[in-house]
Amino acid sequence: MFKRQKDESKLNNEIDRVLGYMQDEDPPTSEKYDLLLTNAERLVALTDRDNVRKPMSWDALVTAGAGLLGILVIVAYEQKHAFTSKALGRVPKP
Repeated sequence: MFKRQKDESKLNNEIDRVLGYMQDEDPPTSEKYDLLLTNAERLVALTDRDNVRKPMSWDALVTAGAGLLGILVIVAYEQKHAFTSKALGRVPKP
């Protein structure tokens, strides 16, 4: 958990270092500037790739579970008792 934050800070430090070199480069049309730009793009792509998959929040899991549980309760009640239209008002709408 904390290791990922350390890796991200190292990666951000490296991006800052490359950007600093790019600012020091006089003509932005030089080959060295192009090489630095390529390196910066690769580093930014690495940070984007790490942030693509995020864990699902507990709030979303609890909400989905509560919705499914409510539907199961209504279906179980419907099998044994008369089903009225008022029961559908208790189902949360997405």
